[in-house]
Amino acid sequence: MVWREMPVPVIAAVHGVAFGGGFQLSLGADMRFVAPDAQLSVIGLVPDMAGVVLMRGLVRDDVARELTFSGRIFSGQEALGLGLATRVCDDPRGDSLADFLRGAPPTIAPPLPGMPRRLH
Repeated sequence: MVWREMPVPVIAAVHGVAFGGGFQLSLGADMRFVAPDAQLSVIGLVPDMAGVVLMRGLVRDDVARELTFSGRIFSGQEALGLGLATRVCDDPRGDSLADFLRGAPPTIAPPLPGMPRRLH
């Protein structure tokens, strides 16, 4: 999996709805910052992006099976309790960028093209 071999941390900022493929992409990240009211589900999950394998590394086997078999929709807050979220925050993108930039070594601290110079 390419994102597991990246030389930098991969952080997923999840808000809104992350079903199926969107959920799988978040599972591949090193960290998942999730809005409390985000809706997540395995609905439509197929083993094309290693989502099942990644989920099983984050939660107990019975939980992975229950979420896969039922397709149940769960909140960002529940995702934290299940082990599928690293942190719950109101602004996942802003918080993840702020944390990264605050702890980034000086050689990579300048913003990349398209990134804001200052986080508000």
